[in-house]
Order: sequence, then C-alpha cells, then structure tokens
Amino acid sequence: MKIWVNPIGLEHAKKLINIKDVDYVVTGVKGKLSARNTCLLSLDEIAKINCSKLVVSLNNLYVDDQLPLLEKTLRKLKALKVKTIIFTDFAVKQICDEINYKPNFVYNSETLTTNYDQLPFFKKHGIREVVLPRELYWNEINEFGKHKNGMKLQVQAEGFGLMMHSKWTLLTNFKKQFNVKQDLTNKMFYLKEETRSLPSLIIEDETGTHVFTGYNVSIMDYLDKMVKAKIDSINLFSYLHDEKWVDETIKIYVDALKAIKNKTFAKKKQSFINRINKINKVSACGFLDPTKGLLHLEREANNE
Repeated sequence: MKIWVNPIGLEHAKKLINIKDVDYVVTGVKGKLSARNTCLLSLDEIAKINCSKLVVSLNNLYVDDQLPLLEKTLRKLKALKVKTIIFTDFAVKQICDEINYKPNFVYNSETLTTNYDQLPFFKKHGIREVVLPRELYWNEINEFGKHKNGMKLQVQAEGFGLMMHSKWTLLTNFKKQFNVKQDLTNKMFYLKEETRSLPSLIIEDETGTHVFTGYNVSIMDYLDKMVKAKIDSINLFSYLHDEKWVDETIKIYVDALKAIKNKTFAKKKQSFINRINKINKVSACGFLDPTKGLLHLEREANNE
C-alpha cells in the first residue's frame, strides 16, 4: 500500500521527497488551479523538485476564462516531464489529450465515483487510479476492491472530510451583509447548527468556500481490511493541519503498515488508534461505520 502525502510548503515537500516510506508527495499549482492544497508552488519551484515521487494536483473546477492558464500550465508540466497528475475536472484530461501529454492520471471526483461499474470508463480513457469518496460505506469499498478491473484505488486515510465546495465567496458575502469588520478570508471558522453536538469547519480562500467535518476522519480501525481488499494507496490529507501533524501521521501509518505485514496489527491496532487520537482533538471513522462515525450528524441529547 502506497502512502500519498500533502506537504506544508516547499521546504516540507523537499523533506518528504527524501523520506523512504513516503511514496508520493502532492503539491498544487499557484493561480487558482488547485483547491485545498497545503503546498501551492510556482512552475519554477515544481521544476526544482520534480522527481518520480512528485504529484501535481489540478483539482479545481474550471470556468472558461481559466482554460488558457490551465493549458499553459499543462504544456509546462509536459515539458518538465511531471509523471503524475491528480484532477477533478475532465478539462484537464481533454487538454492533455489535445497536446499529447500522457502522465499517470489520478481522478478524484471527491463524491462522484460511487459504483465500480464506472471503472471500465476510466480505464478506457487512460486513467490509472481513482480516489474513492469518503461517503462510501465499508462494504461498498470492499466491493470496489473485488471489481478493480485493472484500476488502482485510493482512499483518504486521515484528515478533515470535505463536505462542500462552492465557488461563491460565502464568508465575504456574510461580511458585507452584516457589516463585519474582520477579514474573514483564509481563516478557519466553526459553523454550528444549533442542535448539533459538533461544529463543522468553514474557510474561504481564492478558490471559493469550503466546508469540512469538524473532526478528523480516520480509517485506522479498517486499515488491515483495506489492505486485504486490495486498496492500493492511502492519502494523508493535511489541509488545515501543520507539519508536525503530517510528520507524526506518516510515522503512525508506516508503523501500522509494517505491523500488518508482520501480522501483529490486531494486537497493536488500539495503540495506533490511540496515537491518532492523541494528535487530533476528535477522530472518527466517518461513513465506514455510519452507526458511530458520523459525528457531524449527531444531535445534542436535549435535541434528539
């Protein structure tokens, strides 16, 4: 199982590239082409650290006036021989086909890849790997593993769960409507429904407004099952986290995967879960087990 990591800036990316147990380092590109990336680099910076481990994420949804910049960027990435690209908008794939650029394509729809019968379509169009949505139940992920059709599968292992992305500047609109003097952009706020026990997280940046679960979504309780189900990769989603969180999470997963290989994971699993809980205020398994993992849907006792 491969480990994909989002670094916190250029220097951290350089550090992670040199760590043996980190298989891929994911960076975004400056210019509103990448969403929810903790490392946004210029093309010149990408050129300086380009290697087989480097993955460029072009995971925004684009409008017409962004397409010239997108094409220019893809032509530059082709010239740099960047080997792997993660994308969300099929404009990326179409432009690559038009300019005869053939990197390893990883498709991350965030929410749309919910049926393994979609996999032949992706394979037909030259996509080698897909990131499965966080909203899948465990039995659904297991079925994907049984029907891979030669595709590679990836899941988010740790990090906040994305619930919504809007291109609208919702916090800026809120500021104008209620005459808020504080700058609300590029800052994390809590968004809490009155009857819910936990808040969600909301942040507005140059690509729009993003809403996340207010807790860490972790697959550690299912990691051995993921390996058995032939999930190929896990990604450690570091958005709204820091370098310390990333480095410690890598260590935990390296140790856990070694324990699975050595057949000692069952005895050590709770210790790995404890280590995850130690570096996160609140952690749960999300949709893998909806009876206990969807903390953002739980209501306070007096509102049930």
